[in-house]
Amino acid sequence: MLLPPLSYRQPRSLSEAVELLDGDPRARVLAGGQTLINALKLGAAEVSLLVDINRLPELKGVIIGDGSIEIGAGVTHDEIQQSEQVREQVPMVASVAAGLVDQQVRCRGTIGGNCCLNDPASNFPPLLIRQTSRSGHSTRRACRRFRTLTEQASTGARWPPRRSRGR
Repeated sequence: MLLPPLSYRQPRSLSEAVELLDGDPRARVLAGGQTLINALKLGAAEVSLLVDINRLPELKGVIIGDGSIEIGAGVTHDEIQQSEQVREQVPMVASVAAGLVDQQVRCRGTIGGNCCLNDPASNFPPLLIRQTSRSGHSTRRACRRFRTLTEQASTGARWPPRRSRGR
Protein backbone atom coordinates (compact mmCIF):
# COMPACT_ATOMS: atom_id res chain seq x y z
CA MET A 1 0.00 0.00 0.00
CA LEU A 2 1.11 3.53 -0.70
CA LEU A 3 0.86 6.60 1.47
CA PRO A 4 -1.82 9.12 0.53
CA PRO A 5 -0.64 12.50 -0.78
CA LEU A 6 0.70 14.66 2.05
CA SER A 7 3.39 17.21 2.84
CA TYR A 8 6.55 16.50 4.82
CA ARG A 9 8.64 18.90 6.92
CA GLN A 10 11.69 18.35 9.07
CA PRO A 11 11.93 21.24 11.55
CA ARG A 12 15.27 22.30 13.01
CA SER A 13 13.92 22.98 16.50
CA LEU A 14 11.12 21.89 18.79
CA SER A 15 9.59 25.36 18.69
CA GLU A 16 9.49 25.18 14.87
CA ALA A 17 7.81 21.77 15.12
CA VAL A 18 5.17 23.17 17.46
CA GLU A 19 4.60 26.09 15.09
CA LEU A 20 4.07 23.70 12.16
CA LEU A 21 1.65 21.60 14.21
CA ASP A 22 -0.25 24.65 15.42
CA GLY A 23 -0.56 25.90 11.84
CA ASP A 24 -2.33 22.81 10.50
CA PRO A 25 -4.99 20.88 12.45
CA ARG A 26 -4.34 17.80 10.28
CA ALA A 27 -0.57 17.84 10.85
CA ARG A 28 0.91 14.93 12.80
CA VAL A 29 4.27 14.17 14.34
CA LEU A 30 6.46 11.54 12.74
CA ALA A 31 8.85 10.05 15.28
CA GLY A 32 9.35 6.31 14.92
CA GLY A 33 6.28 6.03 12.72
CA GLN A 34 5.72 2.37 13.57
CA THR A 35 1.96 2.82 13.91
CA LEU A 36 1.30 6.13 12.14
CA ILE A 37 2.71 5.03 8.78
CA ASN A 38 0.61 1.87 8.82
CA ALA A 39 -2.49 3.85 9.82
CA LEU A 40 -1.88 6.18 6.87
CA LYS A 41 -1.42 3.30 4.44
CA LEU A 42 -4.67 1.72 5.63
CA GLY A 43 -6.58 5.01 5.40
CA ALA A 44 -7.19 4.98 9.16
CA ALA A 45 -5.69 8.44 9.61
CA GLU A 46 -6.13 11.65 7.67
CA VAL A 47 -2.95 13.68 7.66
CA SER A 48 -2.03 16.67 5.52
CA LEU A 49 1.47 17.25 6.94
CA LEU A 50 4.03 14.99 8.60
CA VAL A 51 6.35 16.87 10.94
CA ASP A 52 9.48 14.73 11.33
CA ILE A 53 10.99 15.21 14.81
CA ASN A 54 13.64 12.47 14.56
CA ARG A 55 16.57 14.90 14.51
CA LEU A 56 15.47 17.19 17.34
CA PRO A 57 18.09 17.03 20.09
CA GLU A 58 15.58 18.34 22.67
CA LEU A 59 13.77 15.00 22.55
CA LYS A 60 16.82 12.74 22.63
CA GLY A 61 18.96 11.47 25.43
CA VAL A 62 18.95 9.93 28.85
CA ILE A 63 19.52 12.49 31.61
CA ILE A 64 20.31 11.81 35.24
CA GLY A 65 19.71 14.71 37.60
CA ASP A 66 18.37 15.37 41.08
CA GLY A 67 18.52 11.64 41.69
CA SER A 68 16.04 10.92 38.92
CA ILE A 69 16.40 9.64 35.38
CA GLU A 70 14.66 11.17 32.39
CA ILE A 71 14.34 9.44 29.03
CA GLY A 72 13.57 11.79 26.16
CA ALA A 73 10.46 11.09 24.11
CA GLY A 74 12.55 10.65 20.94
CA VAL A 75 14.75 7.93 22.41
CA THR A 76 14.26 4.62 20.59
CA HIS A 77 13.55 1.34 22.33
CA ASP A 78 16.94 0.10 21.13
CA GLU A 79 18.71 3.10 22.67
CA ILE A 80 16.84 2.45 25.92
CA GLN A 81 17.79 -1.22 26.07
CA GLN A 82 21.45 -0.39 25.37
CA SER A 83 21.73 2.49 27.85
CA GLU A 84 23.88 1.58 30.83
CA GLN A 85 22.19 4.38 32.80
CA VAL A 86 18.73 2.96 32.16
CA ARG A 87 19.82 -0.61 32.93
CA GLU A 88 21.29 0.58 36.23
CA GLN A 89 18.59 3.04 37.35
CA VAL A 90 15.38 1.49 35.95
CA PRO A 91 16.20 -2.07 34.89
CA MET A 92 12.56 -2.96 34.23
CA VAL A 93 12.37 -0.21 31.58
CA ALA A 94 15.45 -1.63 29.84
CA SER A 95 13.94 -5.11 30.04
CA VAL A 96 10.62 -3.99 28.53
CA ALA A 97 12.43 -2.18 25.72
CA ALA A 98 14.57 -5.24 24.97
CA GLY A 99 11.49 -7.45 24.73
CA LEU A 100 9.51 -5.34 22.27
CA VAL A 101 8.46 -7.07 19.05
CA ASP A 102 11.62 -7.26 16.95
CA GLN A 103 14.87 -5.41 16.32
CA GLN A 104 13.46 -3.37 13.43
CA VAL A 105 10.70 -1.96 15.63
CA ARG A 106 13.13 -1.37 18.51
CA CYS A 107 15.42 0.64 16.21
CA ARG A 108 12.61 2.94 14.98
CA GLY A 109 9.96 3.03 17.71
CA THR A 110 10.27 5.65 20.46
CA ILE A 111 9.21 5.74 24.09
CA GLY A 112 7.25 8.93 23.38
CA GLY A 113 5.27 7.32 20.59
CA ASN A 114 4.64 4.21 22.63
CA CYS A 115 3.35 6.26 25.57
CA CYS A 116 1.30 8.75 23.58
CA LEU A 117 -0.40 6.50 21.08
CA ASN A 118 -3.17 5.46 23.43
CA ASP A 119 -2.97 1.90 22.13
CA PRO A 120 -4.02 -0.72 24.69
CA ALA A 121 -1.16 -2.91 23.49
CA SER A 122 1.50 -0.26 24.29
CA ASN A 123 4.13 -1.50 26.69
CA PHE A 124 5.41 1.54 28.53
CA PRO A 125 2.27 3.27 29.96
CA PRO A 126 1.50 0.53 32.50
CA LEU A 127 5.16 0.47 33.49
CA LEU A 128 5.19 4.25 33.93
CA ILE A 129 2.20 3.99 36.24
CA ARG A 130 3.59 1.01 38.11
CA GLN A 131 6.93 2.63 38.78
CA THR A 132 5.35 5.92 39.88
CA SER A 133 6.98 7.96 37.16
CA ARG A 134 5.95 11.39 36.00
CA SER A 135 5.39 11.73 32.27
CA GLY A 136 5.20 15.01 30.36
CA HIS A 137 2.01 17.04 30.53
CA SER A 138 -0.62 16.54 27.84
CA THR A 139 -0.74 19.98 26.33
CA ARG A 140 -0.50 20.70 22.63
CA ARG A 141 0.69 24.29 22.93
CA ALA A 142 3.64 23.89 25.27
CA CYS A 143 6.92 24.43 23.48
CA ARG A 144 8.51 21.28 24.84
CA ARG A 145 5.80 18.84 23.75
CA PHE A 146 4.88 16.95 20.65
CA ARG A 147 1.62 15.56 19.35
CA THR A 148 0.85 12.10 18.01
CA LEU A 149 -2.03 10.57 16.13
CA THR A 150 -4.24 10.62 19.22
CA GLU A 151 -3.44 14.23 20.22
CA GLN A 152 -1.59 13.11 23.36
CA ALA A 153 1.73 14.78 24.11
CA SER A 154 4.93 14.24 26.03
CA THR A 155 8.59 15.26 26.12
CA GLY A 156 9.68 12.07 27.85
CA ALA A 157 9.35 10.11 31.04
CA ARG A 158 10.97 10.70 34.42
CA TRP A 159 11.50 8.19 37.21
CA PRO A 160 12.20 9.19 40.82
CA PRO A 161 15.45 8.19 42.52
CA ARG A 162 15.88 4.43 42.67
CA ARG A 163 16.12 4.29 46.45
CA SER A 164 12.69 5.96 46.87
CA ARG A 165 10.75 3.75 44.46
CA GLY A 166 8.72 0.90 45.87
CA ARG A 167 9.42 -2.60 44.63
